[in-house]
Amino acid sequence: MPPIESNYSLDENAQLKRRVLEEQEKARAEQKRFKAKLHDLNARINDLTDAAASSAMPVADQQEQAKKSVRPEMVTRETQTESELEAILEKTNTKYQDAVQLLRFRYNLIKELEGKVRQNENNDTSNITSLTAGQNSALKAQCEAQKRELAVIRNKYESAKRVLGMRKDEMDKIRAKLAQYEADESTK
Repeated sequence: MPPIESNYSLDENAQLKRRVLEEQEKARAEQKRFKAKLHDLNARINDLTDAAASSAMPVADQQEQAKKSVRPEMVTRETQTESELEAILEKTNTKYQDAVQLLRFRYNLIKELEGKVRQNENNDTSNITSLTAGQNSALKAQCEAQKRELAVIRNKYESAKRVLGMRKDEMDKIRAKLAQYEADESTK
């Protein structure tokens, strides 16, 4: 059973950290851009609504409407939609952070178990002549049990890596939908 190289794990951790930081920066930039776009769209909608309403009202009603339109709404429907998107993005980031933490824990557990297996293998070779047949078979059974446990943990580690990849794909899909939504809104 070949040991996992420590350089590989450090590189992988560094890549994960860098990827997380890049994704967070992209998300912040997208949020700023969306907020500015929503503000512009809200202003345009308010102007068009006011223009449509004023063209249908008599002059006296238009003056009253102008007084009312000076104070904008505190929370618009678009802002609520943006907060829902932010909640989804935050939930996805939380899941991503949990997956990274789980992967690191499992990786450390694998390293610890590999160390125990190596230690048991070294003890087996140095003390093999002094052990009785019963002790020898008990140690072999213990070693096999630890190898099975290590295999299970490696499978879980690989599964968690796949889940992390799927989470990244989900985030990409959400970004694609947002980009399509922006494109649709800009063509209107």
